[in-house]
Amino acid sequence: LDLIKALPVADLADKDCALLLWAVWPELRGALEVIQAWGFEYKTVGFVWVKAIKHTKVTVQEPKAITLDGDGLHWGMGYWTRANTEVCLLATKGNPQRMAMDVHQVVIASVAEHSAKPEEVRRRIERLLIGDYLELYARKEVPGWTTWGNEVETRVEAAE
Repeated sequence: LDLIKALPVADLADKDCALLLWAVWPELRGALEVIQAWGFEYKTVGFVWVKAIKHTKVTVQEPKAITLDGDGLHWGMGYWTRANTEVCLLATKGNPQRMAMDVHQVVIASVAEHSAKPEEVRRRIERLLIGDYLELYARKEVPGWTTWGNEVETRVEAAE
């Protein structure tokens, strides 16, 4: 945790920006410590990912009914109860502007490779917030995003 908290995110971040930080429930306190160490203020839960089993097709029907075509929900082991969701915390630095008021918090999407997050969350972030966008620990390069991590060619510069 100390190594993550020591990352120079405050130096990379714009003066008015948002941080969306994935966390697992048992490590929620540590995620809040990271937010503070990086110079951000926790605001709310940005997204809650309800995990469906790999290759499950999720269909939203009217009026707001959800169908899972496949084996249904993914269940992890959990420490106390069988885990299914992962949370993405939203924190801010300065005064970032929200672009859209219709971005929903709940995301129902299939699990993919270990720790990979749903693409739907990226699309919602792009609707919610004005770029530039930076993804730390990225698994792949994404058009319109600066990516950093050991699985991509890193091109990160500090904000002015």
